Amino acid sequence: MLQRMMTEKPEKYQHMLQNLVFKAQQSNNEKLLENPYLQMRGILHLSNDI
Repeated sequence: MLQRMMTEKPEKYQHMLQNLVFKAQQSNNEKLLENPYLQMRGILHLSNDI
């Protein structure tokens, strides 16, 4: 799913990833960026908040 998002909507993916990096920094949780499952879950959660 991440791979598909990266190739089909790279601008949206980049934007969501920047938001996820910010969220990981705020919560001091680097696992959000290391684990692909948590990364996708975080992106989906952020997209639902918009």
